[in-house]
Amino acid sequence: MKKTGITFICTILLMLGVACGDSSSTSTSTPTTSSKSDSKAKPNSANTLINKVLAPEAFKNFAANNEVTLLDIRTPKELKSTGYIKGAKNIDFYDGGFKDAMKSLDKSKPVMVYCASGGRSGKTAGMLKALKFKEVYDLDGGMGAWLEKNYAVEK
Repeated sequence: MKKTGITFICTILLMLGVACGDSSSTSTSTPTTSSKSDSKAKPNSANTLINKVLAPEAFKNFAANNEVTLLDIRTPKELKSTGYIKGAKNIDFYDGGFKDAMKSLDKSKPVMVYCASGGRSGKTAGMLKALKFKEVYDLDGGMGAWLEKNYAVEK
């Protein structure tokens, strides 16, 4: 009985270790380097899809060092309240033509998306991935996290 219990516990721990190990290779990992050459890396295949959640610093650095479509999907009221990241295009997530607006974006450029806290932008990143955008980056924590870092905004 004791040997069976130990085997069971080891099996559970092994399964948890495998599950945790798999999560480190998901698309939500952030870059570990901040060099300019790494931030300009492009997919090595035309079919490669990149869909990552980036911490505010990595998001800021990538946007500054690459030609991107920067997308603010908050409402006009939210935009007026807190400002927006310089260069961002506003397309309201709740607008009836939102999905059509996403389809009209340039798929050849990386899309960097943010909302207030990360919920809507996460959904939008999934939508863009389904629409076969090659590179999609989501701001972890949204505009709230950006403001916590005291990064610049336009009013």
